[in-house]
Amino acid sequence: MNNLKFNLSISKNELYATLNYQIKPTDNFIFHLSSEMKIDELLINNNVALFEKEITKLDFIGDVQKITISYSGITSIELSYHGEVKGWHNRILDDKILLSFYSCYYPQQTNIALDDVKIFIDKGKDFELVNGNFDENLNKWVYDASKAEYGDYNLALFRVGTFYKNRLNNIYFYTTKEEELTLINRGANLSEEILSYYASIYQAEKKRIISIVSNGLEDGGAYIRPNLIMLAALKDSEYFWYRLLGHELGHLWASGADTNSCEDWMNETCAEWSCLSFMSHQGRHDLFDKELNVHLEYALKYASEKIITADGSRPEGVHFRGVALFNLVYQQYGLDAINQLLKIFYDLDEKTTTAYLSKIKDYSEPIYEIISN
Repeated sequence: MNNLKFNLSISKNELYATLNYQIKPTDNFIFHLSSEMKIDELLINNNVALFEKEITKLDFIGDVQKITISYSGITSIELSYHGEVKGWHNRILDDKILLSFYSCYYPQQTNIALDDVKIFIDKGKDFELVNGNFDENLNKWVYDASKAEYGDYNLALFRVGTFYKNRLNNIYFYTTKEEELTLINRGANLSEEILSYYASIYQAEKKRIISIVSNGLEDGGAYIRPNLIMLAALKDSEYFWYRLLGHELGHLWASGADTNSCEDWMNETCAEWSCLSFMSHQGRHDLFDKELNVHLEYALKYASEKIITADGSRPEGVHFRGVALFNLVYQQYGLDAINQLLKIFYDLDEKTTTAYLSKIKDYSEPIYEIISN
């Protein structure tokens, strides 16, 4: 098995990390790490190792350092580094610590698949780690990243006494603002309705515990992982709740295609049409029209951009062009056809456009013609 023990210590705005990999023998190790991080020590099989460093870019992140190590029979890697954390939904403050994929604070796009990953955070019981467990013996919080479906290590810690938490069935809400408590109740109830509806159209339930965190730090936007939704702030607006939860919870089913390529159009299109389907099901045609029109307007902006790019890269308008394409199906065949397209994507063993179009063609030749063109 390939295992990683990842120790994190945090002081002021800097992060100090020590990672210990125990892996099956290999002759090279490649990883990407934030350019803000300074490597203090790198040992291979307990020996100081030389490495090549190249500055490059990763989608959603920006500049990173690509580290390449060539060494015969690598079975043990010890890596220590420190630096300032920067990136979307990343902050180190006295009352909260937010670390996400978007800062590349941990090694990403490595050439080694890990079976067991444990992250140990050097914070005591005066903090609480979302989706974490406290180890009394170590006096540290532990995050089990072994089952992270996207390979992401997204951490949110709040100082006890500075946040509010509420639970409704399998959904936890966290916020640092007392005025958001009433909004949390609204969001929790709506989440249950959305999850129930999606289970019916996809014919598959998602029973995992989900934590929804309002961090109050960013101007907007949200990201979702299988057990975490991270967002900026809660708003007293039905449209906000329907579109945010409708889309982000939709990704629990609408996911699996490569998010770093043009194939991501399927994830985003199906998540958004899940949201639109729920709005229509609830009879909220006012919200449906508002949300759809936003996407159609942006789709016009990116009209010259192909959904499937020649080099496979992720197009800028990936959130909008597919929504407009599905709208052509909706206009001719209605919501039942859209829901069938959503289920077809969910059921795919191979989440590629080629595989998706093949299954759509089996379902309906006319709809296949619309989507394929």
